[in-house]
Amino acid sequence: MDKKQKKVMDELFEGQDEKEVLENNKISRFVFERWVNEPEWIAEFDRRVDAARRQSQIIITMFQPAAATKLVGLMNCDKEQTARQACLDIINMPRIVPEGKITDTEQAEALLPVSEETARELIEVLAKEVKKSENDRSNKRS
Repeated sequence: MDKKQKKVMDELFEGQDEKEVLENNKISRFVFERWVNEPEWIAEFDRRVDAARRQSQIIITMFQPAAATKLVGLMNCDKEQTARQACLDIINMPRIVPEGKITDTEQAEALLPVSEETARELIEVLAKEVKKSENDRSNKRS
């Protein structure tokens, strides 16, 4: 990969608009299309994408405990829609499975995103929302 190709890729990964990058570097669409199909370009692109993905995972992992704590707190929010959404977000949180050899029971527990107590609270909040919706529909029919 030559210096010009590297500069173009650098600018693209900095978030600059592709069309502007090509114009500013006086690169035709034809030449750019040829570059992006070269094995060296593809390898560098893949390396940078992997690096960006790892950086994102580090950031997400760092803030995951704070986000989970906030969601658990929002389960008891006075605004029912917010409480319901917090419950759904907790249920859909990615599961972290410990590495190494673990038993089937430990595996199952590791896949649970929340404790049994929190799961009961989630169900109660969601059940209130369902009951409220049913009552609203019943009142509209009356």
